[in-house]
Amino acid sequence: SSFLLPDETKVYVNSGTKLIYPIRFTGKTREVEVDGEAYFEVTKDEEKPFIVKTDHISVKVLGTSFNLKSYSSDTTSILSLVSGSVEYQINGSDESFRLKPNEQMIFTKNTGKTEIKNFNTEYLIAWKDGHLSFAKPTLGELCKILEQRFGYKIIIENKELSKMVLTGSFSNNENIFQIRDVIKISKDISYHLNNDVIVIK
Repeated sequence: SSFLLPDETKVYVNSGTKLIYPIRFTGKTREVEVDGEAYFEVTKDEEKPFIVKTDHISVKVLGTSFNLKSYSSDTTSILSLVSGSVEYQINGSDESFRLKPNEQMIFTKNTGKTEIKNFNTEYLIAWKDGHLSFAKPTLGELCKILEQRFGYKIIIENKELSKMVLTGSFSNNENIFQIRDVIKISKDISYHLNNDVIVIK
């Protein structure tokens, strides 16, 4: 879903996401908290920086567009800058870092390490328009995305299958069973449904 914050910042929230924000922004900053994935188009206000906090990182901006994926259940937090500039800080550290447009910071929670790389905007933020696009995730990683989006538990019986790499796009609001059938045909994989659990063989 998408909506406007009190400062006219537009925010899109993905499935299973929790966003906490005040009825109005007071003080010297505009602070919100995210557990999940959200895309922000921040209204510029140089007097009041916009700050997004998660369980492991905080992001400071004045006016920009960026995607932040940081589900508390995930092993990584991913900050992706589309336009403008952002400054991020790992919780517990006094050091801040900046990203350039089309740069992505991946923070691995259990090691505390960060990685900077480029990304494809088309694939990254397709979700905010209701589309599902993915570029070279493993089947295991894709199943986590599908679980968050559709609310089904997905089990891969063969661990080797979880390493299979896929690329694709769905743009007609396909449900999980239509997506499953396309992957099944293209990769010769079998599935069966057990209540709310999809088992891949």
